[in-house]
Amino acid sequence: MCGILGVWHQDGRVVDLVALRSGLDRIRHRGPDDEGYLLVNTKTGGIVQCGGTDTDPRLSLPRIEEFLAERFDLALAHRRLSIIDLSPAGHQPMTSSDGAYWIIYNGEVYNYLELRTELESLGHTFRTRTDTEVILKAYQQWGDACVRRFNGMWAFAIWDSSRRRLLCSRDHFGIKPLYYWQDRHTFAFASEIKALLTYPGIQAQPNWPVVSDFLTHGLVDHTRETFFAKIWELSPAHLLVKTSHEEECQQYWDIKRNASRNGHVGADEVKDFYELLRDSVRIRLRSDVPVGTCLSGGLDSTSIAVLISELQRDSTNNNTSHSLTLQKTYSACYEDLRYDERRYIEPVIAETGAKATYVYPDAEGLFEDLVPLGWHQEMPFQSTSIYAQYCVMRVARRDGTIVLLDGQGSDEILAGYHSYVGPFSTALLASGQWTRWIREMQAHPANPPLSMVVAVRALLAHLLPTPMRKLWRRLRKPLLPDFVNPDLARLARADREMSYVNVGDPLSTALYISVFRRGLQALLRYEDRNSMAFSIESRLPFLDPRLVEYVFALPLEAKIQNGWTKAILRRAMEGKLPDDVRLRKDKMGFPTPEDTWLGCDNRKLLERVLGEDQVRRRGILNWSGLKNRVSMLEQQSTVQQQREIWRCVSVEQWLRLFVDQTTGVL
Repeated sequence: MCGILGVWHQDGRVVDLVALRSGLDRIRHRGPDDEGYLLVNTKTGGIVQCGGTDTDPRLSLPRIEEFLAERFDLALAHRRLSIIDLSPAGHQPMTSSDGAYWIIYNGEVYNYLELRTELESLGHTFRTRTDTEVILKAYQQWGDACVRRFNGMWAFAIWDSSRRRLLCSRDHFGIKPLYYWQDRHTFAFASEIKALLTYPGIQAQPNWPVVSDFLTHGLVDHTRETFFAKIWELSPAHLLVKTSHEEECQQYWDIKRNASRNGHVGADEVKDFYELLRDSVRIRLRSDVPVGTCLSGGLDSTSIAVLISELQRDSTNNNTSHSLTLQKTYSACYEDLRYDERRYIEPVIAETGAKATYVYPDAEGLFEDLVPLGWHQEMPFQSTSIYAQYCVMRVARRDGTIVLLDGQGSDEILAGYHSYVGPFSTALLASGQWTRWIREMQAHPANPPLSMVVAVRALLAHLLPTPMRKLWRRLRKPLLPDFVNPDLARLARADREMSYVNVGDPLSTALYISVFRRGLQALLRYEDRNSMAFSIESRLPFLDPRLVEYVFALPLEAKIQNGWTKAILRRAMEGKLPDDVRLRKDKMGFPTPEDTWLGCDNRKLLERVLGEDQVRRRGILNWSGLKNRVSMLEQQSTVQQQREIWRCVSVEQWLRLFVDQTTGVL
């Protein structure tokens, strides 16, 4: 995993190399192992490759300081976290053998070995063992269409000097970030926004409608816009091509739209699902550095841990040369038993023989780490659960683990949240399955059965033509929270800007929106920032394009059946997972004792963050409404109230760090 940064003055102006180097320094945590620069004069064709303080001395590259007085209108910069081929041969920016193409790349293409074999059969030769070189050769062979062959996570930029074009790409689901800023003559992009903010002309100005969406509706990462005005995010599964005169953005992949899917999921479908998941885990274990597992005690991460153990046994029994080392797992735990999942984790550890490490986040640590946590996340976040993941990543790195597998994405493709019961119910009614609807609603004890009135209303909404649904959303007047300044609250565009898609049935449509429009996108950002804060690469087996395409094409009962969410995963792991885990119906996510952490013990700390003078001076929150909510924390507050308070804390922290540019909160 790495960090990338690039600037192109398309009007020929000179790149500010001091600002470029400063921006790259800001994301050193993404790649502490190496540093590299490519400086280009696109008018003359002149190219210089140089390094910096962290560049491997074996490369004998000149330092970037030697070229501060020269004229370059394009610059690419890279920080490397060495994962595959740890030698200096993996240095970036990397060039093709003929010098026509240069790449800076953040991510992993897991099927690079298979692609390399295919490319060798077509006559290509390789100088390194890296997947980076495989991307370059694939671009040489297949052009922009090469990305359709990749199975992985990535954000990369390729400078094609022969055509004087810059190609930027992001993976299928947006696991790896890519942000950009542009005006009429300049295009700048980076792995993190903070790297852009050092460059002249790029300012940290709040994007107030996005801030309002977050404070009033709790929405984040639901649009290509960011919390920073004029800084955009490249959408998942998209290419952005820049030339000196033109720009083209195109989508290279999408889930196929199908009609409403009914039918039976038999043993063959369960077997195929299992084999796809197992192979996804297998190729995500490819690494030249230690690999571990995030283990929460839930169905998803436990399935991954068990599959790794199974692959270990197969590797040992087959006497292969790539036998895996002892599996290490990392788990967030709490003394508060309401949130502690060790009772589910320990049987898995006993079964797999893994070495378990337990991490204990607490409220004191949260407030101590609020500044570095906010700096790495660089945009507000929804709850304190982000801190638990941050703590797990920190301990894993201290333990020497550089790659971690995680279960992110399973809930969104397999309907793991109870909120998906509503769209599932509508899908059953829309297809005339009334008897099954009654049976399924009775089988969901975790939620009160959906009333017929609610179900019929949802069905009618689903059947409305898209223009009428858009009109209905615009006419609705949602209640504005009393803790947000009304002028700011009215800027919220959450309902008006909602993307309308139809993937066939209501459940599949809801899952599609969760994966590509909202929900998962925020979780992926949290995971990327938390892992990269400690120079860790996080890999997500459930977000393998082969697996996701297969799941979306399955009937409804593959997701929810007889009251069970993630039905096909539960069936696939029968006999492999402890039933206490496999048959869990409680959905905890990545919980923290938020009610305690934000309770009376920390009220003074909260008031220092959200004090009356500060709130009134800032002018975006309503002091009276906010004061009432802080007071409620001493009593029996609701989860919604806790989240509302946290959103206010998170926005204030973000404004101080990035807009005010102060040292933080405390």
